[in-house]
Amino acid sequence: VDDVLNIIPARLTALSYAIAGHFPTAMKSWRLQASQWYSPNAGVVMATGAGALQVALGGNAVYHGQLKSRPTLGMGAVPQANDLQRAIRLLDRSVLIWALAAVGLSLL
Repeated sequence: VDDVLNIIPARLTALSYAIAGHFPTAMKSWRLQASQWYSPNAGVVMATGAGALQVALGGNAVYHGQLKSRPTLGMGAVPQANDLQRAIRLLDRSVLIWALAAVGLSLL
């Protein structure tokens, strides 16, 4: 049920990340990588967000004491500490996009 209810919100979130970040890389990441993730909605959001920031997420990680290999999402360098601030700014710009859209729709 969760996947069905979040089909539209996840794609709208991903679209806002693409608009607020590096659009070509975000859209390419969405198109080529989103379906590789385990969740159909999380894959779209994470691939597009990573592409918008031009970083690559994924690879090997330890979860609950076991090594898991995660698919690569996004394109670019491995994220660094300063990318956290860039990610926050991407989120801020995405929220601004939706706030402006809401104001615009309320004026119609």
